[in-house]
Amino acid sequence: MSYSIDLKNVFSLKGKVALVTGASAGIGLGVARVLAVTGGATVYALGRRDAAEYQGELDAIAAEGGTVIPVKGDVCSEASINDVFSRIEQEAGGVDILINNAGTTLPKTVEETSHEEWDFIIDTNLTSGFLCAKRAFAHMKQQNWGRIVQIGSVVGHKGAIKGHIAYAATKSGQFGLTKTLAITGAPHNITSNTVAPGLVRTPLIVVAHGEQGVKDLEAQIPLGMSEPEDIGMVSLFLCTEAARHITAATIDINGGVYTH
Repeated sequence: MSYSIDLKNVFSLKGKVALVTGASAGIGLGVARVLAVTGGATVYALGRRDAAEYQGELDAIAAEGGTVIPVKGDVCSEASINDVFSRIEQEAGGVDILINNAGTTLPKTVEETSHEEWDFIIDTNLTSGFLCAKRAFAHMKQQNWGRIVQIGSVVGHKGAIKGHIAYAATKSGQFGLTKTLAITGAPHNITSNTVAPGLVRTPLIVVAHGEQGVKDLEAQIPLGMSEPEDIGMVSLFLCTEAARHITAATIDINGGVYTH
């Protein structure tokens, strides 16, 4: 047989180093947990919170056998991103897997959104992904292997309700970023894909829609609301050798609320 992949370990990430941005809570922490516990990767969790604020979650992951290392930093700052990558390079050799998850939103329309608010959301959700990919590419190209996953959103396909104009723009922008990184990375065995969740059970979703709004939205989802680990499991797959021939793709995880 010409297929030389070790099928017994095709879903393993042991020996790989992952960086997940926006990983001190919500989807990012769920993704970090799955990559570490299920995949066996060493995961650096980048976020703005102090580690002490989510030490309980980190301890629980460690009890499951996963290694998640908290890193405090600001994805809106290129200097901060460079510091994070330098630390990982010194401690672990470099970033093999990059999960661009950091994100924020404001429930504002085009008339209500200020230029400053627009810039902040663009920087957090989209520019950070570019800056992290830019830094990760050198190591990935050198070793001729890498995985990049953007955590997008269903609103990138269909637009956002109740305004959220800047957020929707960033999520559509991630599709173009993903595809271009995929084309650029392909000669170096670097894949780039987007995971596009719908409604996920996180604190941010309540901020975005309110408690009653979340209940109303969940009632419209055939499979119900996703958990952060649902996003993590698909992200894990895209980072393994099992997905070695998938790139420039968008995987929708929305419980059937949106079909296209």
